[in-house]
Amino acid sequence: MKIPDFLNLHFITKGLLIFFLISSSFSFIFSGPTQTEKSWLSRYNFNSADQQKYFLDNDLREISGLALSVDGRLFAHNDEKGVVYELDEENGKIIKKFRIGKETVRGDFEGLAIATRAFYIITSSGKIIEFTEQKNNGYSDYRIFDTGLISDFDVEGLCYDSETYSLLIACKGIAGKNLKGRKAIYSFSLTEKKLLKQPRFLISLDDLKKKYGLKNFSPSGIEIHPSVKTIFVLSSDSKSVLELSRDGNVLDCRKLNSDFHPQPEGITFLNDRTMVISDEGGDGKAILTFYKNK
Repeated sequence: MKIPDFLNLHFITKGLLIFFLISSSFSFIFSGPTQTEKSWLSRYNFNSADQQKYFLDNDLREISGLALSVDGRLFAHNDEKGVVYELDEENGKIIKKFRIGKETVRGDFEGLAIATRAFYIITSSGKIIEFTEQKNNGYSDYRIFDTGLISDFDVEGLCYDSETYSLLIACKGIAGKNLKGRKAIYSFSLTEKKLLKQPRFLISLDDLKKKYGLKNFSPSGIEIHPSVKTIFVLSSDSKSVLELSRDGNVLDCRKLNSDFHPQPEGITFLNDRTMVISDEGGDGKAILTFYKNK
């Protein structure tokens, strides 16, 4: 018996619909997480007393920036002298140190970044110093680049963005002209060795207050997560950690326990995704805290 054409069409359409629904289901399962699901900040427990904490040597009482080398070694720097330290992640002890310049350069150093073989450190007034790693007690020649971010911007954080071959610069002070009520993250091109005029990211203080109850947000450190490439921004005022998408959207924000973090200044990640935060010592010893991801 011949099936009418309209019934053929009906069965074909129904079959295609079933196939589409099944395909869509598998696509949903295997297509990977959405932008929101890519957030990793919730995987770190900042209220746990189980985190690893190390008190650092007096040389690092005013510790500021942190960075991880390509081969997975942890580096830090102090605030006023151009000295870089390699630290043992197992106990926080100094493995070696080397100077920037034969006559050690001085300044208000606020952030450290490592791009393959090149090291970068930045001052609060936006001067970037490029240098290379040296042996223990050695020194490195250096070059200085002026970003044009004057002291009013109060630069506090620096990290390397491999996807854009640039340095991200987090500002604690003003964000720029007509940008009141926001905090800015600028981008410095390592190809052209110059700052992009417009901020790469802008963070609304009003939005953070409404959504997360933060009275303020003062960027003191910045780093890119090695797994999802989102941007983590540390704040020393209303002590917290913020996670931004690559598009600049706020994915999550978590408050830090002030008992654990008296003055958070630096942030980075180890190869196993452990988050590391440094706190200045003030009248005591500086602290290095390690948070394993859940």
